[in-house]
Amino acid sequence: MELLLFVIVSAAILTRSWRWVSQGELSRVLLSTTACIVYITCLFVPAELAVHSQLRSKLTAAGVLNGVTDRELSDLLVRWSVELAIVVAGEILVMSRVSRGAFEGTYRPPSTGILVLAYACVGSGLFAFATLVSGTEARGTSGLGVQNLIASFYVSGLAILGYHLASLATVHRVVFALGVVYQATSLTRSPLVVIGLAVVVGVAHRGGLRRKRVFLVIAVVAIIAVLGSSVMSALRGAALRDEAVTASGTVGAVLENPLEAPYQGGVDTLDGYRLSQRLSPVEPARPADLLLAVGSFVPRSIWPDKPQDLSVDISRKYLGYRNSGQFLSPVGYLTLAGGSYLAGLALLGLLCVLFAFANRKCAGLLAVAMAVICFRFFIGGGSFDITYGIRLALPWLAYWSVQWAVSGQGVTKFYSMANSPTEPDPNDWRRSSESISPAGRDLRGHG
Repeated sequence: MELLLFVIVSAAILTRSWRWVSQGELSRVLLSTTACIVYITCLFVPAELAVHSQLRSKLTAAGVLNGVTDRELSDLLVRWSVELAIVVAGEILVMSRVSRGAFEGTYRPPSTGILVLAYACVGSGLFAFATLVSGTEARGTSGLGVQNLIASFYVSGLAILGYHLASLATVHRVVFALGVVYQATSLTRSPLVVIGLAVVVGVAHRGGLRRKRVFLVIAVVAIIAVLGSSVMSALRGAALRDEAVTASGTVGAVLENPLEAPYQGGVDTLDGYRLSQRLSPVEPARPADLLLAVGSFVPRSIWPDKPQDLSVDISRKYLGYRNSGQFLSPVGYLTLAGGSYLAGLALLGLLCVLFAFANRKCAGLLAVAMAVICFRFFIGGGSFDITYGIRLALPWLAYWSVQWAVSGQGVTKFYSMANSPTEPDPNDWRRSSESISPAGRDLRGHG
């Protein structure tokens, strides 16, 4: 019965998603689609594998958590159904006010300034990254300040190129491909996910997801990317343990067990969800951690009492980690932040309304940032996942702010520049304000 409930809720969400995505309105269903896919792939599937002894998580192997039982899975399925219902309800509440077609036709080709910004981001990011700790040692490192921030601009630049990929000249595509390959050599998956999401959002804004062949290609590439991330994770783990492995041998091991390999590679959302359930009765509420989504940019010299990141603190206290943090899942994180499961559900509803409102107002490159925030938050759950998306968008926001300051024509002019790379042609119906609904004017198609 519990499984049937979860299947019905998930099927309803994915059916709604398909309906709107096939009409070119990805932003309308981005939040619930991301949540549903993550709940299925990162919570339900590993739980089913664990129940049938086909998967043993790291926390179970370490004795921190017991194995998943049939009774626990039944309880989890009810919880997940309720949580997904809250997510889609919050999204519908916001998007029901948006007219049909408001998310169509939002793509604008890149201006010269945007391309210059992309290369400036890539160049400055490479320079800063070259002086930081490299490779796997950079994971979980904190407190590197401005230097670390500038290093992250490398991904911001590649995301610009990825979003505009179909509109770029061959030379720019070659630079993009080389940049992706270079990033892959670092064996860190998060930047590659960002770049991939930028490409998908760009395709969606050009109406590409309306074509079934394009949709199928993206699905196949996504599966290959998941298996590739498993290989990267295995190689990174071997490097940290000083084990001698070959790339071909690792690829072969992943292909022998393609269903379990991604979970063995470090998708710990289910572990974090269950760990949060266990710790909630003994850990005090930490609502201040929610402020770190923006407060992370404030140095401790200005905010001496800035709280430690919740995920990192929990991981250090109970798991013995040093700088990295365990994925807690969105509801797991919000449960610990709010002090109870009911408080976590209330915070989930509030955040979903805020995320949906942001998806409603933002498109173009800012839609890429929102896609990253939604994906990362539902995978990991934590204020840092929101910070990551904001940090990604900082160069773009700075670029438009400079344009606005130079123009000296106020906020309306700022929105106009954010919406299109050139001055709108009053004779072009695609850019005429009369052809765009009020809900679709704010920040659509910028970049």
